[in-house]
Amino acid sequence: MNPKWDLSEVLDEEQDVDTNPVEFDVPASRSYDWEKRATEIKERDNYVCQRCGNHNGNYENYPLTMEAHHLVPGKYLSKPDARVELNLIAVCESCHGYLEGSHIEWQLNEIGRDDALQILSVLKERSLSPYLLSQKLETSEDCVRSLVSQLERMNCVTAQGGGRYRTVCPATAKSTADRVRLRWKQEQAVRRSLEETLSEFRQTLTTGLDELESTLEAGDRDQVEATLERLQNTIRTTNFEEDITLNDR
Repeated sequence: MNPKWDLSEVLDEEQDVDTNPVEFDVPASRSYDWEKRATEIKERDNYVCQRCGNHNGNYENYPLTMEAHHLVPGKYLSKPDARVELNLIAVCESCHGYLEGSHIEWQLNEIGRDDALQILSVLKERSLSPYLLSQKLETSEDCVRSLVSQLERMNCVTAQGGGRYRTVCPATAKSTADRVRLRWKQEQAVRRSLEETLSEFRQTLTTGLDELESTLEAGDRDQVEATLERLQNTIRTTNFEEDITLNDR
């Protein structure tokens, strides 16, 4: 059985930039850059279909049309994330239609990507760091880090804190896109928070410097020290770092 994404609810690709700020990798937004990327993927895979193994010009003397396929649909990921190495494969026209819209784990199994499949399987059971994951799978830590990084960009795993990751394979394609949008909204909220913090910091600093100038002119040493201490405390305690954490589970 070929498990498909639930496409009963799909995103409106015609929404304006205010409500749909993420540029998804959809045909309407593709141009020469997509053709170039697709060619790179087909050349990387030597024009061999990654599912059936056939290649152009060697299928009962009938030339196949080789295409680039997104494992996680391009319309549900931002353009850079949709085009990571792991998410794109070369497939023949027939297999492209067969794989299109299928669950990521099923597709990974179909194309023989046991390395990524094992990572998703292990991270379903418990959250692990790339180092511990590489130990469990008895493979290179660099390789695991690369795959985990790409799976995270494909919204198949998410950071859990402490350098650990957990599988969050979405039940539907829409949930993948929702996470992309949620991430954007959270980033905007963090940006607004940082702007407000910076504005308050500037105001406090300006006021403090004005007070310092006045106390220096008055020659009040105690007041100068108190003002300096207040300014130092403001600089020391102002937090310009924000953490964005997605609650995917």
